[in-house]
Amino acid sequence: MSKPRRHASPPDEIAPSIWKIAIVVLIGPFMTQLDMTVVNVSLSAISHILDAPIATAQWIISGYLLAMALMPPLNGWLVDRIGAKRLYLICFSTFILASILCGASRTMGELISARLFQALVGGVLAPMTQMMIARAAGENMARVRRFWPWSSH
Repeated sequence: MSKPRRHASPPDEIAPSIWKIAIVVLIGPFMTQLDMTVVNVSLSAISHILDAPIATAQWIISGYLLAMALMPPLNGWLVDRIGAKRLYLICFSTFILASILCGASRTMGELISARLFQALVGGVLAPMTQMMIARAAGENMARVRRFWPWSSH
C-alpha cells in the first residue's frame, strides 16, 4: 500500500500571503487617487466656502500634482535609509494626518499648504506599493498586477 500523497499547492497558485500584502499596501495609493478625485469634483465648492478665486483654488490641485511628482525619485533612497515596511507605515500615517490638516484648514493658504504636505507623503505611497508587491510576489508580479483596479490589462 502506498503512502497518501500530500497535495502541494499548484505551481500556478499565488500564496495567500502575497494577496494579503497586495491588499494592504494598495490602500495607500487608493487613498491618494480618491483624494485627487474628491478635490477635483469639489473645487468650485471649496473656492466658494473659503472665499477665494477659482484661479487660487486651482493651486490645491496643481500643487498636489507637482509635489507628488517630486517624490518618486526619492523613493529608493528613503527605502535604503528607513526600510520599506517602516517607510510605508510612516507615509500612510502621515498621509492620514495631512488629510486631517486639510479638513481643518480655515483659509485657502492653509489648505494649499496642507495639500502640499499631503502630496509629498502620498507621492511615496504608489512607488512603495509597486515595490512591496514586487518583492513579495516575485515571478508572480504580472499575475498579481492583473487584479489592480487601475491597471491596464
